[in-house]
Amino acid sequence: MTELTIRQLVSGDEPMLEAFLATHPDTSMFLRSNLRDAGIVYHGLEYQGVYTGAFDASGTLIGVFAHFCNGNIMTQAPEPNVLTTLVDHFKESRSQSFDGQIGGFVGDSAQLKHVMERFNLTDADYSTFEDEDLYSLDLSDLRMPPPFDGLSNPHTWQARPIEERDRALLIPWAKGYLMEALGRDDSVETDQLSADQVENWLKTGRRWVLEVDGATVALTGFNAVVPDCVQVGGVWTPPELRGKGYARALVAASLADAESKGADRAILFTSNPQAAKAYTAIGFEKIGRFMLAWLKAPVRL
Repeated sequence: MTELTIRQLVSGDEPMLEAFLATHPDTSMFLRSNLRDAGIVYHGLEYQGVYTGAFDASGTLIGVFAHFCNGNIMTQAPEPNVLTTLVDHFKESRSQSFDGQIGGFVGDSAQLKHVMERFNLTDADYSTFEDEDLYSLDLSDLRMPPPFDGLSNPHTWQARPIEERDRALLIPWAKGYLMEALGRDDSVETDQLSADQVENWLKTGRRWVLEVDGATVALTGFNAVVPDCVQVGGVWTPPELRGKGYARALVAASLADAESKGADRAILFTSNPQAAKAYTAIGFEKIGRFMLAWLKAPVRL
């Protein structure tokens, strides 16, 4: 095996890193979005972290290991030997990266299972462990659905970005999503996290709601955004309003808006068969697996 060069990425490496990640668009969205929003150098701000790159003999970047200030680890290193080298380098130099504290893993499922094995964290205590199907869509193939299933009378409807007036409704919706999709418990901490999430949604403008006859009935959003691609997440319809096609119509409307602003691709991940059926109905195709895994308590190696 050709010897690799491993080094921390620094200011000026951004174009090289973005070009590498863009060759793996479906499993690099969070890395690309964090890089775009927060930069490559850690200054103590949210979404910032330490990026370590692996280079081949020609000096070409062929893998990256990112460790963020919240302890989350993300990787993009399709070749197993490259990923192993990056993981072992992190283990040896962990004191330089937030004391080696690990809070969770986000990214390509196969890569992260390998990372967990190298860290002996496969059987650790996780508060959330989602190994889900990954779907992608070329937005030129987006199929706009009929607005709603099973409704014979015409209804007025509007898909729009969220506004301040939606806050009181969205906080319990955010909590419902956290409990149902991510396994959070009904607690004061979850209440606070829900309120914080809605505050962030209002700041970033990456969430949409659907109104039918003046009533707000569904939520969707983009968890990660780069110029050419969006990652759909946080899709939620209250249980009593499900089965009418609300979420499917809203997701399609938000993606049509993203395409009008220059995006040409969308990704999402889900383990819910009904949700998958709705997504494939508008054009998404399953392409792999994606993992979200958060430890109950951060660990140090």
